[in-house]
Amino acid sequence: MEDLALFLILFFAVWYIEALEKSRSEPRELVLEFIEDVWTYFRWFCYAFAILGTLALLVGGYILFF
Repeated sequence: MEDLALFLILFFAVWYIEALEKSRSEPRELVLEFIEDVWTYFRWFCYAFAILGTLALLVGGYILFF
């Protein structure tokens, strides 16, 4: 849980700094960009979790049956 909290803090900090750099943009545009970034990172997390889970099942099955 601490790793997740640290990731979220760093993610929001980086997003906030990027938002400050793009302060000329409209707030609505920044919020939409933030939602898009969150969705992208969530998708990549799910992909990584699925790949690692598949590898764990393959290795576990190999160890169990051979």
